[in-house]
Amino acid sequence: MAFEIDYNLLEMAMSSYDPTGQTIFYLDPASGQVLIVDEYTREEARSFTAPDQIEDPNIRLAWYVLWDEGEIEDDTLSPAEEGDWYDQVHAYLDRYPPIPTADSREGYQDMVDFTETVTDLYLRERLDQALARPRPFRRFKDVLLGDLKQQDRWFKFRDERMRARMDDWLRMHGVLPAEEDLSS
Repeated sequence: MAFEIDYNLLEMAMSSYDPTGQTIFYLDPASGQVLIVDEYTREEARSFTAPDQIEDPNIRLAWYVLWDEGEIEDDTLSPAEEGDWYDQVHAYLDRYPPIPTADSREGYQDMVDFTETVTDLYLRERLDQALARPRPFRRFKDVLLGDLKQQDRWFKFRDERMRARMDDWLRMHGVLPAEEDLSS
């Protein structure tokens, strides 16, 4: 790998949640760059008639996404050309895997796993109670506000879990070497 992964941006992409589904983050495995297709890049892409006119990789990717979604059409293509173009578009899009957003179940399991490591029985009981009630994420955080040492330990625990998930995902897409390659 001849480039640095921007883990902060990757974490932001994995931690984001857009209920409208309009904002999607993608990874360029060749460069490690995180690309974004959102309402802004879609709007910018609509002003172009062909992707080779677009320099910004985010807007170029948005153009391909819009074409694939049927929002951009080229009536000048013959049926044979359209088939070739379809293949080209999908070959381009296949290069950029969408970055998955964090699953709240994973975050909840991280809190459960962390709670099991707490040795202070009173604090552990309070964390267990927070996890068993409505709005467990908020309640868990509130309980930890009373113990800054454990709160710091939680942030480190959570960050390590997120980093492991990011590394696993990057390995799955060939951006990082497989773990067995690292031990050789």
